[in-house]
Parts: sequence; C-alpha cells; structure tokens
Amino acid sequence: MMTAKRIKTLTAVLVLASLLAGCTTDKANNNADTPVTLKVMYYDEGAFFEDYGMLFSALHPEVEIEVISTRALRHEEGKDMDEEMIKFIEENKPDVLMLSPSQFTKLARDGKLLELDHRVEEKDFRKEGLLPGLLDYMREMGGGKLYGLIPYYDSQVLFYNKDLFEKYSVEPPRDKMSWEDVFRLAAMFPTDGEGNDRVYGLSLGYGYDLFSLGSLIAHTYNLKI
Repeated sequence: MMTAKRIKTLTAVLVLASLLAGCTTDKANNNADTPVTLKVMYYDEGAFFEDYGMLFSALHPEVEIEVISTRALRHEEGKDMDEEMIKFIEENKPDVLMLSPSQFTKLARDGKLLELDHRVEEKDFRKEGLLPGLLDYMREMGGGKLYGLIPYYDSQVLFYNKDLFEKYSVEPPRDKMSWEDVFRLAAMFPTDGEGNDRVYGLSLGYGYDLFSLGSLIAHTYNLKI
C-alpha cells in the first residue's frame, strides 16, 4: 500500500526577496555602526516580530525595522490581487518583500528584485543549513538567477509498504513517477477481502475526497479551476 502524507518543514507558498530600488541592506553592511531603517512587507507588525523580528533585532540592534502591513489590501471580487500587490509595493517601497510565487516570478522577470547570487557565496552565509535543491528551485523561479529565499513550505511525500509490494509481486514506486504510474501500481493490488484483510493500493489519508484528489492532481500540472 502506498500512502501520501503532507509534511511541514521550514518553503510554503511564501518568498522573501529584496527590492532593487532603495534597498538599505548595503548601507548596513558598509558601516555596522550607522543606524539604518529596513522596511519589511509582512502580514502585520506583531506577526513579523514574533516570527523573525525579535531575533533579528537582538542580533542587529543598529537596524530599525519598519513593518509595512499587507492587511490594508482588500480582496474584492473582480480585482487582480497580484496586480494590487504590485501597486502596493510600488507605493510603499519596502526593502524586504513577502510574495506569492506568481508575484515573485513577475517581479523577477521585470527586473524589480535584487540579485542575491553573490551574497549566498559569502563566507558568513550558511548554505549547508538549506534544504538540498532549494537554491536551484529559487533560481528556476527567478529565470536562472537567485532573487529570494523561502522561509517554510509544504510538501507531499509517498510512503510504501515494501512487504506488501513483495508479497503481491508489484514493482516498487520510483522517483519522478507520474500520477498515471501511481494509479497503475495501485490497481495491481487485490480488491477482495474485508476489514483488516482488505488491501488498498493507495491511501491519501484523512480529509481527501474525489474533489480533493482532483485538485491535488491539477495542482501538479499547474492547472486552476
């Protein structure tokens, strides 16, 4: 039996990036004793300081943080929220941005973000603490260059019962299978039996129905309702 589970770790759907125009981080690097203000776009001030700000301020007391809350953005029917967000950024000019993947890709493509490739190669940047493949993924989103990092994410993983695959002579799952491959393997298990004797080729866990499954498959192919 194969079981799909959702695993939470540190890249969600959020991207933290630096805006090219008016970025104050270079000033802070040039003279650590010079007070600077860092404008950060986030849900609200309290959430930012709870998640990141208190630790950052303790390590960098010379940097004053001004949080630009995105709560002022109202979700209204008929409005393109990505376009509204970009207008919000142009008006408030934050240094550090919290973006959705689509917003991040557009701003990177339009040359509005600060390239970070050379910064992650600096001695004090600990790349070994990042998830393997993260920088490559972010460069792919940025059209070949690194413009941001992701603080946390959700991912899907597939577990399988090796004993059952061997018992019923079914080939084990492999990397980079398509949904068609997953369903083909699942269909090779017997469908008889009841209760504890019943074997299921695929279990998606709690909370999944046909609509949820269809949405999950569609998301894999970048399809939207």
